[in-house]
Amino acid sequence: MLLPKSDYLQSRLAEYLTAAELTKQGLIVAVTSRNAPDVDLLVTDISCRKAWSVQVKKNSGLHRYWPAGERAKEISSDSHVYVFVLLYKDDREPEYFVVPSHIVATHVQGLGSDNGFPVSAAQPYKNGWALFNAGSAGGSGKPAPNEG
Repeated sequence: MLLPKSDYLQSRLAEYLTAAELTKQGLIVAVTSRNAPDVDLLVTDISCRKAWSVQVKKNSGLHRYWPAGERAKEISSDSHVYVFVLLYKDDREPEYFVVPSHIVATHVQGLGSDNGFPVSAAQPYKNGWALFNAGSAGGSGKPAPNEG
């Protein structure tokens, strides 16, 4: 995939690619305005019985962590989910890691003025879209199985 050079545009690309993947899962997705703190996407099931807030973070393969934001240690909710997107500069498809916020809160590490979530901690959550189909409102909060 040809990546835009701009970090801003790469972040928008990751958000829209994630929205498309969630739509493929049969979910309704709305992209938030840029001034919504800690939330990039609002997601609901087709019957509007479950809802999630989603924070999308991208990594273009140059780092061993995703920047997770200053409040990542504080946000822990069954209805808040992180989708970490690994974008490649060659022709490989993006990789998605769907991680419950309570997992991020416990694994995030201080990296100077920001927090980072290690790529190694995300591996069990690769393609974990099943998190959005689990449990009651907001899902079960349990790790989704790795769907490969």
